[in-house]
Amino acid sequence: MAFLGTGASLLQDITLVILWVGAGLNLVGVHFGRTHQTRRHFYTMVLTAATVLLFLSFYLARVMIEGATKFPGPDSVRGSVYVPLLIVHACSAIATVALLVYVVTLALSDLQRVDGQYVLALQPGKARYHHRFATPFRILWVTTAVTGTTVYLFLFVLY
Repeated sequence: MAFLGTGASLLQDITLVILWVGAGLNLVGVHFGRTHQTRRHFYTMVLTAATVLLFLSFYLARVMIEGATKFPGPDSVRGSVYVPLLIVHACSAIATVALLVYVVTLALSDLQRVDGQYVLALQPGKARYHHRFATPFRILWVTTAVTGTTVYLFLFVLY
């Protein structure tokens, strides 16, 4: 039993916490972007991207060390609820990472060095494009967090 008090391992608990920290950072960063606090938005989103990488590192380490976790519940629930949920979770996670790379690339392409400091010089067209893809990223991240938590609950709390 790890620190969340379930039957999960320490690595499984850590990945769940990192997932939600990243989701929270993402939502805070969106708030900063919507209120035109560009510098705060930028740094919060850099932390969000780092959190995604940290999550992926812990998740992959957990899978390599512990292997896949077998669903402990009945086959009827496994086939009708758990597997479809896992498919949605995996697809949203993959799409989240793909969109993250694209959105971060768009944002970083507007960094310019001025007087020894990096500043964002957002070009209006790029900012709109960045926003267009950042919104689905945010939705996918929250979907990944909710479905990931639900998978965790199925594996370690409900069964």
